[in-house]
Amino acid sequence: MFLLDAADLHAAHLRRLRRSDRTISFYLYWLNDLDASLLFHDLDVVTLADLRVWIDSLLLRGLKHDTSVRGAVMTAK
Repeated sequence: MFLLDAADLHAAHLRRLRRSDRTISFYLYWLNDLDASLLFHDLDVVTLADLRVWIDSLLLRGLKHDTSVRGAVMTAK
């Protein structure tokens, strides 16, 4: 399964749980960001090293709060 397909399924699940549009947008933003950083978009071939590279890129962007990085990482979990 491709990451963006999984993201769409997750968003549908969150809608069924009556999560806010803002919450759903937050999750989709970070999942799209992760997808853009990956060379391969098939979840079966994503490695821990791929995720670590993405997390490092988040830290290098100079996000204002550690909670932003933490939220992004928790989204990918």
